[in-house]
Amino acid sequence: MYVRKQGELKEYETIVAILRQVDIVISLLPFSQVLDQIHIIEAVKVTAPFTYEEDIANYTIRVANDPRTCNKIVIYRMQKNILSQIELISLWEKKTGKYFKKVHVPEEELVKLTETSPFPDNVRASILHGLFVKGDLVNDELRENDLEASSLYPDYKYTTIDQLLDVFLVDPPKPALATF
Repeated sequence: MYVRKQGELKEYETIVAILRQVDIVISLLPFSQVLDQIHIIEAVKVTAPFTYEEDIANYTIRVANDPRTCNKIVIYRMQKNILSQIELISLWEKKTGKYFKKVHVPEEELVKLTETSPFPDNVRASILHGLFVKGDLVNDELRENDLEASSLYPDYKYTTIDQLLDVFLVDPPKPALATF
C-alpha cells in the first residue's frame, strides 16, 4: 500500500493512524533555506550521514523484498557519505570556487534557540543540535540485529556526495527549502 500524507508533527492521532496502515515509513521534515550564508555550529565534532533520495528509494525496495531484513533494523549509512558539516561545505567550495560567508554559532547559542524560539524554529534548532553536536544519527556500532544497506547489497553502487555535488554543478536542481 502506498500512502502519502502531509501534515503537522502535532497531529498525533493522524500520524499514529497512518503508521498502523503501512509497513515502511520514510519521514521527511522540511526546513527553511539560507541562500547567502551558512551557519556553522562551532561545536561540530561529529559526522553525519548524507544520502541521495534515489539511493534510499532503491535500497528500500530491496529491503522490503528481502527475507534477511524481516524484523531487522536496516541502517542507511554509506561510508563515503559520512561527512562533517565543515567537510561538506569545504567540498562544495572546492568544486565551485565560491567561498561562503560563514557565521559561527556557539553550541550554547544553539541550545538557547531550542529553548526560546517559537515553533517550528525551535524544532529546527533542536534537529541541528542533535545531528551535528550530539551526533544522534551516527552510532559507530551496529547492534547485534542491525543491518547496513550498502553491506547488504554491495552490487548496488550508491551515489556518493562527491558525485552528487558534480551533478549539482552541471544540472543544478531548482532551489527548494533544503537548508537550515
